[in-house]
Amino acid sequence: MKKRIVVMTAKDIKFEVKPHQGLGPIEFGMSIADATSLLGTPTEMEEKIDCFDNPFTILTYEEIQTSLFFNGEARALDCIDTTNTACTLNGSKLFSLNLKQARKLMNNMGFNDIELEYLEDPVEKVMYSIDAGIELYFEKENLTSIMISSR
Repeated sequence: MKKRIVVMTAKDIKFEVKPHQGLGPIEFGMSIADATSLLGTPTEMEEKIDCFDNPFTILTYEEIQTSLFFNGEARALDCIDTTNTACTLNGSKLFSLNLKQARKLMNNMGFNDIELEYLEDPVEKVMYSIDAGIELYFEKENLTSIMISSR
């Protein structure tokens, strides 16, 4: 069995969401090699094909409750999905905010294109801003997941 190498641990990382830039030291555009140099060997690595037949790679780091999505021929990081409750945006702990507070925070940051969409289950919804490249997933009023995009 291959030994898992960890370079940065959860306590080493400041989980600041940086719109269109990344999450803490994890920056959009970095390669898989850059990510593994920074974070160590992922808990899981998956190769997938999207609905347009484009290959992509997902690196999952269970210790920091974060998955990294690498797309395109160059396999550059362009999406981050996290459930890490240490995540902050503009100094505010995101997982301590309800939907109304999260909307206000994003509005105060100048993101005024915020949309709310109900998912299949009526208690699940996603609040997103294309300008910020951020999707916040809520179950009832509780934040459950954050998706950050480079675009």
